[in-house]
Amino acid sequence: MADGGTLTQANALQLRPVGRPLSSTSLLPMLAVMDLREFQEHMRGLYGAKDAARGRDGTFMYLIEEVGELAEACREPASHDLPGEFADVLAWLTSLANLHGIDLADAASAKYPVTCPACRAKPCICATKP
Repeated sequence: MADGGTLTQANALQLRPVGRPLSSTSLLPMLAVMDLREFQEHMRGLYGAKDAARGRDGTFMYLIEEVGELAEACREPASHDLPGEFADVLAWLTSLANLHGIDLADAASAKYPVTCPACRAKPCICATKP
């Protein structure tokens, strides 16, 4: 546990097994489920120095490469690690946001509030995009 506590049924909901649904008999191996802000901080601690050395342009190019791999995986999911490709895009987007000093949780919350920013409805009823 991140807080040093003991794994119990109550706090097991904060964790998920790798590649398996949560059950009382399959609590390990586990990964902590992080919210977006925690994930961004995790990526900063893990790769921040490398990202800074690579710079914004190099990090952006890696992001675009991963978006291309995600597009390929979406077209042929049976022959790709689709969840892994989504994770890669999120990781590189987070690294780029860190280099720009953008808090993704704040940016997403501000840009996409409780209702659609254009029509003010939930769900969105805008006619501009299907």
